[in-house]
Amino acid sequence: MVFNNLSHFLPKSLTKSTTEMKNLDIVGLNIFLKEQRLGFDTKHFETLNKQEVDGNAFLGLTYDKLIVSPYILPGGLAVNIARLVKEINGPGKSQGRDT
Repeated sequence: MVFNNLSHFLPKSLTKSTTEMKNLDIVGLNIFLKEQRLGFDTKHFETLNKQEVDGNAFLGLTYDKLIVSPYILPGGLAVNIARLVKEINGPGKSQGRDT
């Protein structure tokens, strides 16, 4: 089963607006992503931290960006992140493939 609209399955306190996301620093983004339970492992957080991905940068991530260098994340996690980014950005604002 494919879920295209994650906000229906997440408590409201776990979802953030685009503006709120843009204001997250690296630590704030890590906390937010841990709450999402997308399948992150410590090494995945280390990868995003090494690339200095904050909330604003996170909103520009796509599946195509996440599966290649410098991220090289597993496909399933990349799909989950891309879907979350698309959900936060709203319709028509994500770039690249999300599945």
